[in-house]
Amino acid sequence: MEIIKPDTTLTISLAFTDENGDAVTPSAARYRIDDVASGDEVLAWTNFTPATSTYDLIIEAAQNAIINSAQPTEKKLVKVEITYGTDNKKTDTYVYMVSDISDTYLSAIDDLVGGEVPLEDAEKIQALISAIKKYSGHRPYEVTEEVDGDGSFDYDLADLESWVDGFSVIKNVEYPVDDNDREDNSLQDDAWKIFKKSTGKYLRFLEDSPETGEQFRVTYTALHVCTNSLCTISASDETAVQMLAATNFCNMIAAYYAQTSDSVIQADSVDHKSKAAEYGARARTYKQEYCDHMGIKDGVVAAASVTRDQDAKPSWRGDGMTHPKRFR
Repeated sequence: MEIIKPDTTLTISLAFTDENGDAVTPSAARYRIDDVASGDEVLAWTNFTPATSTYDLIIEAAQNAIINSAQPTEKKLVKVEITYGTDNKKTDTYVYMVSDISDTYLSAIDDLVGGEVPLEDAEKIQALISAIKKYSGHRPYEVTEEVDGDGSFDYDLADLESWVDGFSVIKNVEYPVDDNDREDNSLQDDAWKIFKKSTGKYLRFLEDSPETGEQFRVTYTALHVCTNSLCTISASDETAVQMLAATNFCNMIAAYYAQTSDSVIQADSVDHKSKAAEYGARARTYKQEYCDHMGIKDGVVAAASVTRDQDAKPSWRGDGMTHPKRFR
């Protein structure tokens, strides 16, 4: 799979053939671009006019922007449709990846794994993305975001810039936002809840409705980002995360050799089994180093929930009835 940087131009060399594989010059041609993950249209059907049986299709930089800023990579699908002969039509597709994942981290994986490997950069990128997700589960990235009120009591969580459905958790809701007030305006947990509608999940205020001109502040967990322009992974954890990415990549290589070990040539089969064992062992070593650094035991499931003492200001903004501040 071809991989390019965001906001760069891509040229796709097209060769037009009929159903027999013979070269043809289309009488009409058009193409469109869609985002693979979301299915969103990047570019609507656009006509072009080939003069021969080959054509260099230029995908402009604007079409190669990353749509979802929370994702370091996106796959684009180019669909080409041609008309030739007596109204014969033919359609073909081309998929490529736009990636802004950190080159520094990818280079670190190369250094840790070393040598020539049978996998491509796309697999290496996937190994790194998986490592970042795992690390985010161990040490989530906390985001604090201010949201404008509109007089309603429901606010779409999908509108939060870094919210990831199925991963993100709200840690705190503050309302009203007043940085000149030394008092903590954090709401009690029973003053809000996450409410599910057919259109998605919403933050529902149970006692308030932030008005237009007011703001509320939400602190929530999100996936870490590691691109060439921004990396939220702690500097003290960088090497550990790179080792976890190398773990994933070594496991991929081991799986590749294990699947290709059935050879008619016995020596080749033995060599593949040996390489599968070697990369599997290296993966376990790197995984253990990650776990040691993070202070976790591999295979131990984290607690499903935790309790915490909440001395936040009550939702009625006054003192607590059963435990006023003078007793705390």
